[in-house]
Amino acid sequence: EAAAAGLPIVTTRVSGVANIVRDGETGLVVEQGDAEGLVKGLRGLIDDPDRLKRFSAKIRADFREKYSFEGMIEIQRNIFEFLAAR
Repeated sequence: EAAAAGLPIVTTRVSGVANIVRDGETGLVVEQGDAEGLVKGLRGLIDDPDRLKRFSAKIRADFREKYSFEGMIEIQRNIFEFLAAR
């Protein structure tokens, strides 16, 4: 939801969120349990509005490309083609 809204994400390396966020391009990924790193990442985005805007634009564009209706159709088509070739 944050990516769809164009909100940069600061996350840890858990679950699938780290697969959506490209560290240093669309948000920040810190090690699990690194509270100081999490605070540093959030503060860094707050203190650098230009970086925040770049991350915001990039994550919104990435999300729309990957998860738009057309993008989802393309993923499904690729899966069907892969399965049909087996």
